[in-house]
Amino acid sequence: MSDEWQKAIDALTDLTSFINYCIETNESEWAVDVVRTKGNKQNCLFGHLVNWHHGNNYQGKCTEIWDSFEEMWSSTFYVYDVNDGKNEKYQQATPKERCIAYLKDLWLGLEMPIWKYYEIQTERARAEMAAEK
Repeated sequence: MSDEWQKAIDALTDLTSFINYCIETNESEWAVDVVRTKGNKQNCLFGHLVNWHHGNNYQGKCTEIWDSFEEMWSSTFYVYDVNDGKNEKYQQATPKERCIAYLKDLWLGLEMPIWKYYEIQTERARAEMAAEK
């Protein structure tokens, strides 16, 4: 594993730093329907994730932090719905408020992290296959 991947995993082990980063952003820095706007003036949660990890002016690849978040915490598709106000559970007034509420729920264990969801689904599939034999 490269150093960049290990740094991303280490950074995401504890979500409080990223949550605090999001809390400190301005409402005007949040966007819906895009990851990043031109000039990086507005972002969805994943754009803010990249800025938090790499810095606001970063223009390179962001695979390690993005993929690590998806493997450890939540899928892109779920996050997009939260960010854009399409998730029924997170109907706060702004994308910032919705995403912070979701991140806090993940960190507090009120939302299931993606790895746990896949673990449960794998066990169910194995049980169903075993029952068919």
